[in-house]
Amino acid sequence: MTSPTNRQQAEAVRTALGDDVVEYSATSIYEWGQVFKARLAVAGGDAVDAVVKPTLSEPEEAAALGQWQRHVCAAGLWSVQPLELQTVELPLTAGDTTWMAYPWIEGSPWSGTVESINAAGRGLGLLHAASSTFNGVGMPDFDWPVFSQESVDEDVEAIGRACRDQAGHLDSGGYPVDSASAASRWTRELRAFHGETLPAIRDASLPTYPVSLDYRAANLIYAADGQPPAFIDFENGEVAPRLLDVAVSVLLFASESESNPGRLFTQKEWKAYLAGYLEAAPALTDQEVALWPEALKYMRLEWGTWHLTDGAEWDFPGEGSFLRDLLTLQETTRFPLELNSA
Repeated sequence: MTSPTNRQQAEAVRTALGDDVVEYSATSIYEWGQVFKARLAVAGGDAVDAVVKPTLSEPEEAAALGQWQRHVCAAGLWSVQPLELQTVELPLTAGDTTWMAYPWIEGSPWSGTVESINAAGRGLGLLHAASSTFNGVGMPDFDWPVFSQESVDEDVEAIGRACRDQAGHLDSGGYPVDSASAASRWTRELRAFHGETLPAIRDASLPTYPVSLDYRAANLIYAADGQPPAFIDFENGEVAPRLLDVAVSVLLFASESESNPGRLFTQKEWKAYLAGYLEAAPALTDQEVALWPEALKYMRLEWGTWHLTDGAEWDFPGEGSFLRDLLTLQETTRFPLELNSA
């Protein structure tokens, strides 16, 4: 059921779009947020099917995000970029939120095949290649975490609770480590994060440019297996080390996807993904290659912790098994960086 607050927000967006609205549905098409399907009048043309969704809260940053998307599309990638409407300038503000409108993209969701995984890796490589020539002026910079003992203690307690809650599964023998070993490992690594893992990545002067930090199956649309998919959700974009973008895409690729197999990539799937990426991306530097294990650990501890605690959806189809795989992951064994995979 749509709440009164959500209905008010939907109507505020409709009002802000003014005469450019041809058709508009005030019911969100996205389970976890307000995303509206519409038909909008575009500059110099007829009306098009569109998606209207929240974007970066600062209009200047949202505009810079749109410029990045246009740059990527101009480089030849199949992707979304902001519409140019007949009368309303995007991004727009409505209901204390900044909004952007994009063309509706037809296609299929991720199928889960190795071929589709290779194509996704190639798509990420193409996105990084195009982004490496965009200066990112006006976009937000990556937000390095600041040490807080209280926050570390909260994360340690939350991960420990997750391990205890999932002990019935983890102690069955089907995972690399049991619940007690998983809790001990995460506790040790979380307490060492700010003194070891964070500075190793933050202070390394890694290649940095606009990246999505959300490249995963739920945000990809396929025209056909074998072709790089369209990426449709740039809203988490920041100027950040591209190595972290690769790492988080590997760790969370299947999360919340309709085809979530209940696990992270197998070694075979990872090899296919990496081969696709290396085929299209700017060459990895020696420093990136050396820091790959730390990048995986960084994103597992910093972003994986949230997915396993505050953001956990244990009962969502496939997600519980996926999260247990993440909780017990031995990432350097599962996802080695073999440059001859291309």
